[in-house]
Amino acid sequence: MMLLDCTLRDGGYYNNWKFSKHIVDDYISKISKSGVNIVELAFRFKNKNKYGEFGHLTEDKIKKLNLPKNLEYALMINCKEFINKSEIDYNLLDKFFITKNKTKISIIRLASNYSELDQALLIAKYLFSKGYKIFLNMMQITTLDINKLKIISKKVKNTKYIKVFYIADSLGDLDKKKLKSIYEIFSVIKKPLGIHAHDNLNQALDNTLYAKKLGFKYLDCTVLGMGRGAGNTKTEELLYELKEIKKEKSKINFEVVYKLIFLYFKKLKKKYEWGTNQFYFLSAKYQIHPTFVQNMIEDKRYLDEDILSGLNLLKKFDSKKFDINIINSAIFDLPIKNIDKKSSPKIFLDKMSKKNVLIIGPGQNLQLYKKKIIKFIIKFKPLVLSINYNHVINKKYIDYFCSCNMGRFMMDISDYVDSKKPLIFPKDLIIEKNQYLNKLNIYNFGVSFKKNQLVIKNDECVLPDNLSFFYTLGVAISASYNNIFLAGLDGYTKDSFNFKNIQTQLKLLKKNYVNQKIISLTPTNYSIKTKSL
Repeated sequence: MMLLDCTLRDGGYYNNWKFSKHIVDDYISKISKSGVNIVELAFRFKNKNKYGEFGHLTEDKIKKLNLPKNLEYALMINCKEFINKSEIDYNLLDKFFITKNKTKISIIRLASNYSELDQALLIAKYLFSKGYKIFLNMMQITTLDINKLKIISKKVKNTKYIKVFYIADSLGDLDKKKLKSIYEIFSVIKKPLGIHAHDNLNQALDNTLYAKKLGFKYLDCTVLGMGRGAGNTKTEELLYELKEIKKEKSKINFEVVYKLIFLYFKKLKKKYEWGTNQFYFLSAKYQIHPTFVQNMIEDKRYLDEDILSGLNLLKKFDSKKFDINIINSAIFDLPIKNIDKKSSPKIFLDKMSKKNVLIIGPGQNLQLYKKKIIKFIIKFKPLVLSINYNHVINKKYIDYFCSCNMGRFMMDISDYVDSKKPLIFPKDLIIEKNQYLNKLNIYNFGVSFKKNQLVIKNDECVLPDNLSFFYTLGVAISASYNNIFLAGLDGYTKDSFNFKNIQTQLKLLKKNYVNQKIISLTPTNYSIKTKSL
């Protein structure tokens, strides 16, 4: 059994491979005392300038590292970067890799997709000739059918250039049943097998231990699970479990890894927030590449509902490979179908014979001023519109719920049904069937999304993004209400992206609708006139 820790290589997806020297030195020193056998130091990406030091670790920088002799050291490359129109770029390989006897690196791991397999084997042959041990990592193993797995097995079996064959659970959806089937196919290649597990489903450790039980000899891990998306099998947990195995006990010291965690990695996790969550769980179930989720979480434009909306849309695309253009179109260029007849608020709200409108938001001030807000509703009898579903104000005081966020809509759908209140929602955003849809009374005020535009029409509006606040304002303005009151629109902190985004859209609204009166009845951080209750 061999343990390979790839914290610096896989963890770099969060900090762009920028690790400080004192962390690296202490990490390598302590890992060398833990029972780990191999440390994967870095990627060697083609683009040297785009990433930090451990995105393209040069030989000069390797020489400056204090590398204990009881460990082996590895680098990883993406095969696709060394392939040009199906041909191997041998000049680039020669430029990037000196012969083994001149470096402290003994192992090169090749990350390959199925479509690159033949070229990966040629790359393996060339680097093998330079003296390196070659580990082949087959990416997205769970997306391949049995015929493709058998083809890989046959080709790898027939080459002497691959020392270890790895399966990579790139999408994080591997389970024991799939793992056993994969093992049965690859056990015939007569080469050691390795596993690189991801933790989307909270099963990375279980899968790794089960792989060992099946016969896998190489097990990947990272400190505190630091790695792309939901992260990997945690080094400290894997070491602990292995220490419980009698014959491994004397070799293992998991406590030394905890020292690393307490000194450095706990702070790094707090900063970068890797690890499994509900979104990585769904990405695994939908076979969506985890980098989509990682990018949405890191991008402060996206609220939780937006990420859920994004995942619901991404599952309609082929999202197994990450492409930033797909994520942008999934959230901000939503496929509007324009099938259902739209409804004009001027017509369906006119029946209410109300002079003023009160829009209720989700802020904490709604609870603080709840009694005064209800008194205001009883006294002045405004039309009451709730931004999304609201649990604070009794539904008997609410006339309509309003939303244009598909993720939030799906989360609240059963509440809407139970409320028996009408909903204003752009029906063209609904892209899948749901048992509750026929039970809802939906008024179809349309929407489309175009950056830096805010236009309100008779039966639809054009918005910069899918914020239900501005959609609800659009409903009120379209119905020609002169006085729009707000409650519970507290606002984000002034240094946050979401605050600045809403402020920008408010300026756009005021520019396009100069005479529109908007007054907040509760305290707000936004540039909105306030009036005490």
